[in-house]
Formats: sequence, C-alpha cells, structure tokens
Amino acid sequence: MAVKLTRRGWSLLLASSLSSAAALATGDPILLASGLMGILVLGFSFLYAKRIHTLLSRTGISRATGHIKAVEGSRVRIAFRLEAPRGLPKGTVVRDSPPRRLAVIGEPEAPVEGGPGGVVEAWYEAKPSVGSHRWSEVEVYAESPGGLAVASVRNSLPILLEAAPSPRALEQVRLRLATMTGYSKPVNRRWPLGYEFLELREYQPGDDPRMIHWPSTARAGTLVVRETAMETRLNLTIVLDASGEMWIGGPGASPIDHAARLTLALAALAWESGGTASVFLFNGWSCFEARRAVDTASLATVLSKLDVGHGRSTEGLAGCARKAASLKARRPLIIVTGPAVDLAWLVKRVEEPPRPPTPITLYSIMTPTGESPEERLVRAETLRQAEAAGSRRVVAGGWLEAGLRILETLEAYSL
Repeated sequence: MAVKLTRRGWSLLLASSLSSAAALATGDPILLASGLMGILVLGFSFLYAKRIHTLLSRTGISRATGHIKAVEGSRVRIAFRLEAPRGLPKGTVVRDSPPRRLAVIGEPEAPVEGGPGGVVEAWYEAKPSVGSHRWSEVEVYAESPGGLAVASVRNSLPILLEAAPSPRALEQVRLRLATMTGYSKPVNRRWPLGYEFLELREYQPGDDPRMIHWPSTARAGTLVVRETAMETRLNLTIVLDASGEMWIGGPGASPIDHAARLTLALAALAWESGGTASVFLFNGWSCFEARRAVDTASLATVLSKLDVGHGRSTEGLAGCARKAASLKARRPLIIVTGPAVDLAWLVKRVEEPPRPPTPITLYSIMTPTGESPEERLVRAETLRQAEAAGSRRVVAGGWLEAGLRILETLEAYSL
C-alpha cells in the first residue's frame, strides 16, 4: 500500500477498538469517548498521509550516476538527484535500497527539509564485489504528524555497477598458484612462441632462424641458436560455475569472487605463455562460451558483467563440462565450482563416453570462508573421492600445465 499505518498507528487502533468494545459491554461513556477519539485521530492522520502521498507521487529521479565500471573492493560514489516540483513536506526521507552484495559506507538515506521546489542531492559510497549490481528503485516516504501513518512512493533508479576482479587480488592468486604448482612466467621467452630455453648451441642447417640468439652470436662470431628444452604453451578450457549457489556469502567473500579471480589468473597464465584459454560460463540453466574473452582485459570485462544465476543442478554442470570438452577437444579441462556439488558424481558424469581423453582438474571452493578445520576435512575428503572416481587423470585443485605434468597437491583453492 502507498499509505499505511505505522506500528504506533496499529497500536492506537487496537487500543481504540478494545476501548470501544469495552464501552459497548459496560456502557461506560468515558471508554466510548476515548475509543471514538482514537479512531477519529487515526482517520485524520490517514487522510493527511493520503495528501502527502499525492505530493510525493509527483517526484522523480532527474539525474543518476548511471553505468559505473569499477574493480572489486574500490570505493564507488553512488549519487542521484530527486526533484519535486511542488516541494516536499517536512520530515520526508529519501532512502535507497542498494544491492545485497555491496559493502555500503555511510547511510543510503537522506532527510529532507520541506520547502517549495524541493531538490534532493543524495549520495553514499559502496565497495562492490565481482559481477554486476543493479539498483531497482529509491523510496521516498514521510510520516503524518504523530507518526501514526506513513505515505511512500517508489521511483526507479537506473544505476548499473559492473565490478571486475581487483588487479591486486588477482596478483595474490597468481602468486599462490605459482607457489602451489612451481609454474611461473618464463623470463627468457620470445613472445608469442611460448618456449623456455635452457641452453645455447651452434647453428645447424635446418634450425629455425627465429631461434638465433643475436647477443651470443655477436660475442661468439658465429651463429648461436637457443635450444628448446620444453614447450610451455598452455591451451586450457575453463568452465566457471556462476550458478546461484556461488553467490552466497557477504560482499567480497562469496565463492563467485574467488572463482572469478582464479579463472582470470588461469586464463592469464595461458595467454602469457602464447597459448589459448576458452572460458565457458554456466549460470545454472544454460552454458555458453565467452567468445569475446581473448585476453586478460576482455575476460575481466566479461566477469564484471556476471549476474546472480539460477539454482544449479550437478547434471547441468556436468553437461556444460561435456559440451566444453567436445567443442575444445584434446585440451585439459578445468572446472571451477563451489558448494553443494557432488564432485565424485560430477567426475563420473563428465568422463562418460564419448569424451576426449584429456585430464580434468577440479577447483572446488567449498564455502565463503573455507578456513575452519571441519571445512578443510570435508573438502579434502570430497576431493579424494573425486580423484578416486575418475578413470582418467583427475586432479582436484592442482593441475595447470598443458599435459606436461599432473601436480600431486590435493588442496583446493580457497582464500
């Protein structure tokens, strides 16, 4: 309802009704007068609130910050302007309802002093988490004298905030991955060949001229080429679970926040090595490839547009993984998922024939915290079950390089 009684108004209505009922039962004129007086006061307050509502219904949002692009954890200013051509009554309050996954700094409401031609400039700061955040409406309300009734109207607030993973948080994830895997960015690699070179030798007919090491050639006086020790080009297929279960938890502590950072870090390692990374997104109902994600910046933009997905089924996630494996055959498959997934059953379902014989890696972010001893035990047991269920090479939470080695760690990624 646009006009409704407050708690004080409902209390007065209850007291007046009981007083009137007692007066009719006992014939006491004082109780009857008090009951009728309370009902009369409520009626006048309700009519006054209706008049306030007519005034508030002429308000509108004339300016808002609109489309905002930011990074997670940064302070973002949310501002809007409310105009009332005929003014606002004294005691009017403008209150915004920010999205749930925002850490609000300050109060998202502003009291308004009455006057003709009312203009309200409201603003506050917030720290977003990864993904898109949409504002729906702002509420303008005012109470009648005595606080017995309240009138309110809602105006649409066209604000869209898209937050990408923080570069600082991304670097922390990459350092942790390097510690877990022993893999780091090659320093003596010619971009974009994707090779590491361990020694130099004399040039022989048939060698690739691009491998000539010119500084050593100048010093030795003869052609010197770089010996290829191992190919480190990474070609990955990543399935990111963005279903509704991944959005539980507070701002910055949801599984989707950690999963987005991990996905971006893995893809960045592949691109920096001269390889490719294909990212598939599963929103609980559908599975689609992020075709515009061709480098770190474009993938960060894709992740900033993530929205709360639908409820997930393990069957749907397995179908998405099988689709990704069939479209990108002969590539290692990395599944980044979260809580409420039967990992052992997921592995069995993904490995059902026909499927290319490529390794599977599971990064399971079990809970928003993942730090208690009980959670660690549960996570370790589910990962062991997932590894035991796979007929091919399955490592839960530790595999990075493209078919070169399978890491021995069973520790799932969590922050």
